[in-house]
Amino acid sequence: MASTPFLQPATAQDLPLLLELSRELNTLEHIPFNPDEMRPLLRQLLADANVGRLWLLRVDDETAGYAMLTFGFDLEYRGRDAFITELFIRPPFRGRGLGTQALTLVLDAARNLGLSAVHLEVRPENGSAVRLYRNLGFKAHERITMTRWLT
Repeated sequence: MASTPFLQPATAQDLPLLLELSRELNTLEHIPFNPDEMRPLLRQLLADANVGRLWLLRVDDETAGYAMLTFGFDLEYRGRDAFITELFIRPPFRGRGLGTQALTLVLDAARNLGLSAVHLEVRPENGSAVRLYRNLGFKAHERITMTRWLT
């Protein structure tokens, strides 16, 4: 019988594993991945608790995935809020309810951090993720996300 999954705070020693997990996620999502660009960003997140939190999702003695929560502040959402910028369950661990458990753990951590709202983005064609997020109370907005790179 598998043990209860838990979030283990990531540390600088986990950087090679985090890069591997990020590569897996980006490959599945068809997002370009450059470890030389990601490495300093992950180091910054790991070193500065004001930026956010990064956890490994652990099941028994294995890393089943990871979650990244980054902080913001918004008047509409009544103060400090955050984005779940990455939530990844490795393919061999899918179909066991770990996505729901991981997301619940991240939301509990967000509450404990005093956050007022948590946001995330999902591709509309990712039906299983959309269902998961809706089942846990996330609602879509009548807005589109727009981005302008500054560098």
